[in-house]
Amino acid sequence: MTNNHNILKLLKDILIENKNLKENYSNIDELVSFFKYLIKTRENFNSAYLLNYLYQNISAKDVAKRKTTARDFEDYLAILFNGKVTDETKRQNNDNQIKQIENDFITNFTISNKREKADIIFENSFALSVKTLMSNNKEINLGSFEKTALFYELDIYDYLGERKGKEGVLNGEKVKIGLGSKTVLKNLLFLLKEKNRYNTFKTRFLKMAKAIFADDMLIAIKNDFYSLFKTHIDSIDDFMRIVNRWEGNSI
Repeated sequence: MTNNHNILKLLKDILIENKNLKENYSNIDELVSFFKYLIKTRENFNSAYLLNYLYQNISAKDVAKRKTTARDFEDYLAILFNGKVTDETKRQNNDNQIKQIENDFITNFTISNKREKADIIFENSFALSVKTLMSNNKEINLGSFEKTALFYELDIYDYLGERKGKEGVLNGEKVKIGLGSKTVLKNLLFLLKEKNRYNTFKTRFLKMAKAIFADDMLIAIKNDFYSLFKTHIDSIDDFMRIVNRWEGNSI
């Protein structure tokens, strides 16, 4: 892989010299523009190599299932666009742009969750979260979204630790309540509603989501996850169409 990286660096220098690539990038739209350029000029050797590199190392059937493809894609982006992969640097909390969310306990977890989202840091503090998925994936692990902060003092703490759910009472009936599957999570949210705590949950979730997902996320296309959450959260049934479960503290 080192030799491949050296070739990427060489092509990067050539593209910069020919003014087909910028030395620094400051937003995801600029990255997208470069990939559009590669597709448009795919008969050119440099462009063909960079596109073929993505196919051979990320998308080809014999490599797509490897757990290393996400990191390979991060390296590819970091080399071409002059970024730094955060696994190679010490991540630091940056709370300058995060407003207080109720109290220090919730705010500090939110700051930490946001810090963990960035996979690549570019110039001007532009950060990018990178996800690679198989075409048949039905779930995206969005990473850290601290459950103890989200459900802090909402009177449902007993149901946060059981993967398969814990027996509880909802609308007078015994049901499994928890976080580890769509069914038990749905029961948890309806329990919040029964306790008149769902509006508190909704407001807190949106504030945390707006801060945590402030950076761009690259999957296949750019998507605004906060707007997606905001559109669906008023109705629990609607919300469950996009949020399935917690696995540990990952949403």
